Amino acid sequence: MFEKEGMPKISLNRGEPAFREFAQKLKETQPLKPLEARDDLKVLISEDVTKWTDKTTLAESVNKQKTVARQSHGYTNFNFHFDVGSPQADTSFVLQLVDDTPFKGARSKNILNPDFKYIGISTLKVKNKNCGYFLFAN
Repeated sequence: MFEKEGMPKISLNRGEPAFREFAQKLKETQPLKPLEARDDLKVLISEDVTKWTDKTTLAESVNKQKTVARQSHGYTNFNFHFDVGSPQADTSFVLQLVDDTPFKGARSKNILNPDFKYIGISTLKVKNKNCGYFLFAN
């Protein structure tokens, strides 16, 4: 369990060992080029919080944005992930990198993938709930 003041508790699969393993992995990782933020990769987040993680809604929104982005800039490869619940961007980012969750490392792989050059970041806060969508492309 990850606990930080001002944030909801976040369930982790393995806890501290996952953080230590990621720290070692990061030491062994070659430096990456910065990702360039692109508006054409921003995926629309519904105002309805019940749709934030709905597979059908997500698939429709992500596929729509991929089509628009592919047509406007010729991107050829995409990957997507999201984060719901983390109101503090720095903590959310660390938790995505360590990715000790049911995502099984997919979020970390997206962020550390040297093939991705571009990212669209969408965020929305409704009352005390936070959502972030991340669409990667090259």
